[in-house]
Amino acid sequence: MHARLITAIVATTLCSVGLAVPTQANDIRQVARTDTEGMHVDVEFAPSGPSAAPSADPRDGTIIWHTFDGNTIAMSVALVDTMDETWIADRYNPPRINYVQTSGDGTPLFVDPVSTPFNTVVAVASAENASLGVVLTEDDTAGVVLQAYTGAGGETPRWTYTFDPFYDRADFHSVDVSADGSIVVAVASEPDTDVAMVVTLDGATGIVLHSGEFLSLFTANIELCDDGSRAVLTQGGFVSVIDPLTFDPNAAALWYEGGADFARISRDGSVVVIGSFSYRAYRDTGSGWTKLFDRTAPDNWFGSGLGVSGDGKWLLVVSHNYATGYLELTYRMIDLTTGVETAQITTTGTGAWQDAVQTACASADGTRFAVASWGTEDNAHPEVQVFDRDLNRIAEIDTPGSAYDIDLSADGRTLVAVAKDVHANIQGMGKDAYAMEIPPTCGTGDFDGGGLGASDVPLMVDALLNPTADTTCIGDMNGDESLNGLDIAPFIDILIG
Repeated sequence: MHARLITAIVATTLCSVGLAVPTQANDIRQVARTDTEGMHVDVEFAPSGPSAAPSADPRDGTIIWHTFDGNTIAMSVALVDTMDETWIADRYNPPRINYVQTSGDGTPLFVDPVSTPFNTVVAVASAENASLGVVLTEDDTAGVVLQAYTGAGGETPRWTYTFDPFYDRADFHSVDVSADGSIVVAVASEPDTDVAMVVTLDGATGIVLHSGEFLSLFTANIELCDDGSRAVLTQGGFVSVIDPLTFDPNAAALWYEGGADFARISRDGSVVVIGSFSYRAYRDTGSGWTKLFDRTAPDNWFGSGLGVSGDGKWLLVVSHNYATGYLELTYRMIDLTTGVETAQITTTGTGAWQDAVQTACASADGTRFAVASWGTEDNAHPEVQVFDRDLNRIAEIDTPGSAYDIDLSADGRTLVAVAKDVHANIQGMGKDAYAMEIPPTCGTGDFDGGGLGASDVPLMVDALLNPTADTTCIGDMNGDESLNGLDIAPFIDILIG
């Protein structure tokens, strides 16, 4: 969900570094920079060299599949939690959407070219409980276009929507889909006039349900809560919460200094988190939005690595220090109920490569958090990391190059990722894509992935009567590596405590 390329790799960015849009296959190199308007990524092109060779699988025994393509780069991936589907958006040679069975071997079941030979943005979002993947493309020829696909429909788009040519810029977070696939929201911008168009579409037909203009400084991004009743719209210098079907605001615009990247909203719609040169959180109290905290640290960018739990109770904030070459990452776990920082760790690399944070995400119950970054020259840490709530790393993918995007299932058990086969700062091409199964965290008592609650009581009883490897791990509350009657008392203590 991204960020992947922070204020969008747009034609204005290409012009700012004196580059023409390429008309043939090219290798790319990305360089992060931070100024008073926020974080940006500049892109440099060069004629393609020989196709890269496949890289070795990362050092992790939980990989379901790892696929490689030496002639493209993927910067966006989306996981359908309950349908065993993964959607991967490739940006080059040609731009295309890949439909993959998550539990399979990574071979696409179908592939469809989605736009012209060169694209500034190719991004995908999906439903979580229905077969629907929506691809957003943005280029100088066709403008901003949405195409929707289903597993059953194959490579034929279910519907297509094209923004008015006036709104010609988008980002990797400019489209989202409700969990059930009933609605799609997307936003396209006209940066020169500080205006953006938001559209809400019927997920099944692509019919426009609502549309309207918003003030937007820089390229705009949008994210839905699970049921689609609220969307958080990032408008450069503004962040606002809207009803996607009426655009009536659920909150006043939240103004802050500096360019934001991609504000996040919890799955239940109760919490909004914002990152730029500071990080902030707001909670809906039922009578308005209350600021929970507003914090910063010198020379840190917080706009890319925000992961909030589905119930709005936990937040992972990952920042990079841009004054020291993007080599130092700080990871913070925040209890959003109290506003207290409960854990913090730092990784520091060496060398010339920038370890720019790309995105973060969380499981619904806030027990697992994942983050993707570009990585350092000395490989100070894996590019894809999964943490528990105490910031213990419980899973990883040590990608050959730079990770661009990840998506984590609501239950925290499955993660998909895409990466460039060489570091982002290195001229080159090549896509690595992964699906990973994350082992269950033992002793939680949370059998259904929704946090320990009353719904876990019958599941605990069933596990005691019919234990399996997974349920023994989850239900072993006293740490004796067995699920038995001795686990009942500590399970009840935690349940009612």
